[in-house]
Amino acid sequence: MTEETIYHTPVMLAESIDKMQVEGDTLCADLTFGGGGHSCEILRRLSPEGRLISFDRDSDAIANKPDDDRLTLIRSDFRWIHNHIIHQGYKDGIDGVLFLLNTMGGDVEAGLALAELVASMQKPTVSLVLGGGHSIGVPLATAADHSLIVPSATMTLHPVRMNGLVIGVPQTFATFAKINAWRNAYMGFLQYVKGKL
Repeated sequence: MTEETIYHTPVMLAESIDKMQVEGDTLCADLTFGGGGHSCEILRRLSPEGRLISFDRDSDAIANKPDDDRLTLIRSDFRWIHNHIIHQGYKDGIDGVLFLLNTMGGDVEAGLALAELVASMQKPTVSLVLGGGHSIGVPLATAADHSLIVPSATMTLHPVRMNGLVIGVPQTFATFAKINAWRNAYMGFLQYVKGKL
């Protein structure tokens, strides 16, 4: 891939790869290949023995694959990463994982589930906040070891919302306050746990 063929400039490229601690003959995974900018930077830092497995479902992303034998680009959703890594013969695990998630839309429950996944990882984790963030982005950012936020980014922490009929009584509002307090305490707990690991 040449500079002329990159269809976007990767944001916070050096910072995000620095935090992954990519070097030498490690095995890394880029779960959202896209334009290939982050993958190319990972390849630049790997030794000739290092390996990178990247994933993307889009054909335009696959067209951006650089000519490098250390890269295996798989046209698939990254949720199948475990199967592909075993199929490729890598049974000792991955040394670094990069994934960029779109936090526009979605729900808090999805964010909490993904945050638990990120918090449970034993390898260095980095979250990269781009553009406007939704409620699901906040737990993801607090679950990572390092959170990088571009200067123009925003993160919105919505109050708890409900669909359907809400009876306007003090007990209902007290319940909303308890749910918000629980969510805030949970995000603080993730930060505490990450600090102890």
